[in-house]
Amino acid sequence: MSTSPIHNVPNDVLGEIFSLCLPPDDSEIRLCSSTAPLSLTHVCSRWRQVGSQLPGLWKCLRWEIQTANVSEETGKALANVVARARSTPHRNLQLLIQNRAWFKDTEPSNPLPDIAIALFMPPISSLTRLALKCVPVVQIHALPKGFFPSIVDLALHLEVSDLYHFPWAQKGPVGAFSDAQALRRVSLGSSVPMNGHHQDRPLASPNVLLPWEQLTHFLDFEPPLTHFPSHYTEQCRDLRYLLVKLHEEDVGPSAYLNWAHSGWHNTVLGTLQCVTLNFWSAGREIDFPAFFDFFDVPNLTALRLDGRGFDFGDVAITWPHLLVERFLTQLSGLRHLRYLSLRLSSIAPDTLRRVLQATPHVTTLDAFIQDNYNSFFEGLVWSVTSQVLPRLDTLVLELDHSVAIQEEEGDTIDPDAFQAFLESRLGDGGHNSLRKIIAYSSDEQEMDGGVPFVEVALEYVSRGLIFERKLVKEYQSSLLWMRRDTEVNDWPELASVC
Repeated sequence: MSTSPIHNVPNDVLGEIFSLCLPPDDSEIRLCSSTAPLSLTHVCSRWRQVGSQLPGLWKCLRWEIQTANVSEETGKALANVVARARSTPHRNLQLLIQNRAWFKDTEPSNPLPDIAIALFMPPISSLTRLALKCVPVVQIHALPKGFFPSIVDLALHLEVSDLYHFPWAQKGPVGAFSDAQALRRVSLGSSVPMNGHHQDRPLASPNVLLPWEQLTHFLDFEPPLTHFPSHYTEQCRDLRYLLVKLHEEDVGPSAYLNWAHSGWHNTVLGTLQCVTLNFWSAGREIDFPAFFDFFDVPNLTALRLDGRGFDFGDVAITWPHLLVERFLTQLSGLRHLRYLSLRLSSIAPDTLRRVLQATPHVTTLDAFIQDNYNSFFEGLVWSVTSQVLPRLDTLVLELDHSVAIQEEEGDTIDPDAFQAFLESRLGDGGHNSLRKIIAYSSDEQEMDGGVPFVEVALEYVSRGLIFERKLVKEYQSSLLWMRRDTEVNDWPELASVC
């Protein structure tokens, strides 16, 4: 039998071919038998030998597995694969365990085998990026200090049942990352309790020791800030980026007293540049946040408001006149604010107008209004009397998940309102500051040249408008803001654990 021509290909050339089989995005390299790099080692013994000896194939891995499939054998297999690139610089590892939840008053009858020790013993000194989702707390807690000397980015999502059942009082907090001298960016969160309540649960934040004084980015997907140890923020000397998930205790007329009773006092975060306030756990609509009452952020350049409806006049929400004025005063005090992101189900026209008038220095407006951008572009129309966003240079639009798309009826963006907005900015006698519009979608048809609002935009290209259409993968669409946020868009693993 003649030898296959592939056997005549030199090992180095074969290795280059293998490398080209990997996804261009390192975070998408999965440890799966049907995709590269693992599938390449199943073709023949020579391919297995060559592939196993190429550290570059294995330095970035995403292992996603259901709880029922976790065993000592799978853990050992993962450890063996990870070991193939143990000394390779700039390692990236994602370990994501799905469907671990059980009820608060029951403990698992079959604890998972110890995957963490198998993976990190001996320590992977070259590991720079790590994402762990629902790895048992008992396993993470057993990891000693000194195991992660090079880690820069850590995304840690803990299982809520672990938080309930782990003996924190006896064993103390997780200390594995407390001496990680290179650590700069951390995302920390946990799953939602079965009963939907957080008041009686232990929290991840105070039970994971971090080198706060050196962190530059912290994304807190934990319960209310009234439960968050305030002294941590006082240690953050270099914090540039902060995301916090607000809850009912953090918003509304009683929020100030809630925070004050929890021991908070005014803290100056002079290095903080970017803040995301996530209101999705704070009730039905966006309400007054106590955040700016307790944090002084004199150098803030970017602000994102992420939540449901936003309406100062909604009778279902307590927005007293004094709180409205206080919030708008706080916004207008952000003198360095250049980037404003509004990710909302809907926003009332008067509320939009007042928010934009309070932020006149904004040059980039990033928006997703699920309710088909209702009244949005009308609020952006430039006029001598309103003078909304006089320095607006770039408008970023997100097109997925609109009401029109969900109901398969109507337009995500009303072309007439869109044209009126463009004419006020780019037409004869317009303000003429707008330079670029960027539209994002996971559906190419939503950005096709035949879409009415796209046709309108293309008409203004000849007048100097830069119109960019960016197609993204469908599974990324719900977290599109992360992919276009310049501070975290190089950290795609975040979407795996949020």
